[in-house]
Amino acid sequence: MKNHLIGMRTFKTALSVWITLVLFYFMNERTPMIAALAAVVVLKESPKSSLTSGKHRVMGNFLGALTALMLIVVKQLVQHDVLVELFGAPFAVIFMIVACNKLNYKTGTIGGIAAFFMTYFSAPDVQPILYAANRLIDTLIGSLIAICINYLVDKEVMLQWKNRLLKK
Repeated sequence: MKNHLIGMRTFKTALSVWITLVLFYFMNERTPMIAALAAVVVLKESPKSSLTSGKHRVMGNFLGALTALMLIVVKQLVQHDVLVELFGAPFAVIFMIVACNKLNYKTGTIGGIAAFFMTYFSAPDVQPILYAANRLIDTLIGSLIAICINYLVDKEVMLQWKNRLLKK
């Protein structure tokens, strides 16, 4: 067994986070927190599993944001914040779990529920749709960066480059 301090997956995860942070630094619009978290969660042991994880995460977050926006509308119509939160939020969690299972996005369930809670409890009253859209875009950015890094920085490709360099 090899005794590496930093394995390839660890390196690719850190690289994905670094690229995400640099991108958001230059965008200078909002925090990179959601995108960086998505990069960490989506980067898996293989490019194919990263792609699947990214798809599930984005779809789960989309479902979570959409569910939160619907509950925000209900809250505005009913004007009983406490009742909507005490009964609507738990039913929304049930809906999220069932929907993610039925749509076969099981690994997107927890992220989707987190997106629901973040959107529902953090979205500004004035622009909840913009808030939800930005969170979804951030998730998409971090996921795409991780997927690209996992495809581009492949172990076999790196070994081929290493062998080519050592032969010269």
